[in-house]
Formats: sequence, C-alpha cells, structure tokens
Amino acid sequence: MTKDCIETSDRPIVAEQQRGGDDYKAWYEEAIEAANEAGYGPCSAAQAIRMLADELNLAEARVAAADLLRPIWAKGYTSDSIAAQSTSCALAELWKILGVSNQTEAVGKLRNLVAS
Repeated sequence: MTKDCIETSDRPIVAEQQRGGDDYKAWYEEAIEAANEAGYGPCSAAQAIRMLADELNLAEARVAAADLLRPIWAKGYTSDSIAAQSTSCALAELWKILGVSNQTEAVGKLRNLVAS
C-alpha cells in the first residue's frame, strides 16, 4: 500500500528538532525506511513527515472534539465506565445517609433539611 504524495504545508522540517542530534544522514535513512514501511515510498522524507504531521494534527483535533462531548463527570477518568461507577457509588452512599431510595426523595429530604 502506498500513499499518494500530496502538497502539504511548507512547515520546515528540521532534523535536529526531530531527533535532537547532529547525525542527519542516519536520521534521513531512518526516515526513508519508516516512510517506506508506512507506504510513503514515492514521497520525499520531508513530504512523508509533513503528511504524517498533518494526519496527527487531524487525529488530535478529533480526539479533542470527542473529549468535549464527554459528560462533565467523566473528565479526568480513564474511561466513562469508571466515572459512572464512581458517581453511582457516591450517590448510593448519599442516599443511604439520607435514608432514601431515589433522587426525588433525596432532593425532598435535602430541601427539608436546608429549610429547617
């Protein structure tokens, strides 16, 4: 499977920023090998890196958009199910303390407690 080379942004690709070293030839050869493995063989190393960077940016934007759709109570947990279980346990404990069995009874009891 090969990727079609497309025009990408003209962001400069600097080997030193990517690898943190001065061995540009080794970095270039590694980039070419990785591009071939990923199906970017017909592209130059810079084109492949730019295309991958664009794909990464798109994926990060999708994750950020999806994260905004998660309920507030789920944020900060590794999964929504953990958040739901934690919230349910906390709510059940509060109901137990109040001596009620549902949300309506809990709200009524809390209103009476606050009013008195």
